[in-house]
Amino acid sequence: MKNAQLFSQPFNYIFILIVAALILFFGFYVVRNVLDLGSNVEFVSFKDNLQKEVSNYFYLTKGSMKSLSLRIPKEINFVCFVDLSYGPNMGFPTEYAEALIKSKRNYNTFFIPYPNKKALEPAYMNISHMRPEDPLLCVKTINKLEVKLENMGDYVLIKHEESPI
Repeated sequence: MKNAQLFSQPFNYIFILIVAALILFFGFYVVRNVLDLGSNVEFVSFKDNLQKEVSNYFYLTKGSMKSLSLRIPKEINFVCFVDLSYGPNMGFPTEYAEALIKSKRNYNTFFIPYPNKKALEPAYMNISHMRPEDPLLCVKTINKLEVKLENMGDYVLIKHEESPI
């Protein structure tokens, strides 16, 4: 073997290691983005289903009740419902929830993430014809939102079956 061929072998190995590292990095990047996309799709689906259920109950007869159980993304720790006629003033589950709810006064539904999780955007929405049982009703979620809907005639009352936070 010639002397030049001996020096080219380490460069081949280094090139192979660099290409393998780039492939692994790109693979992890793609997998992470696909998981984030799946979580965002689940979040949008949850918000649409919640809005649809409240709208459906608004058009039923007064006194109609239903227990609602919706699957929710794992990043969400609390779903808070605010009565806009009172405005929230106490009982916030976290400091992030307090800051978010006080800054978005025109919205009545908020999605509060776990402290170590990134918030899904947007973390709030306005559900028409809905009022919570209390001026601020925060429901702890563990992959599910479980609430009761009741048609009160001119709005849908949303309440938690357990005690609120």
